[in-house]
Amino acid sequence: MKSSKLFLYRIYFMRGHSQWLFMPMWSINIIIIWYQLFFQQFSIFENIFVFGIIFVSLYVPGAVLVGSWDFKKPDGNFQTEQLLAKERSPVLKEMFDRLERIERKLD
Repeated sequence: MKSSKLFLYRIYFMRGHSQWLFMPMWSINIIIIWYQLFFQQFSIFENIFVFGIIFVSLYVPGAVLVGSWDFKKPDGNFQTEQLLAKERSPVLKEMFDRLERIERKLD
């Protein structure tokens, strides 16, 4: 019981860290680094806020396009992750086995 609680807290930590806390910090960090290293030296953007708005307005649609492409391609990571989850999870394995039996009965 205690180890399952620890595992659950680990999952909560990883999800909160990677999706809610780390991503905004990483984005701000990248904006500052790019601005300091590249654009401030060449005087392309005089204001970091203007650069930040332009960066986010280009980065978010680009990330959505790449994520969509990776999600939809037949040999992508998403399909592999789902296949592994189906093989490893007893709940998903039983659910898919039942669905396959229902499909066979309907055919």
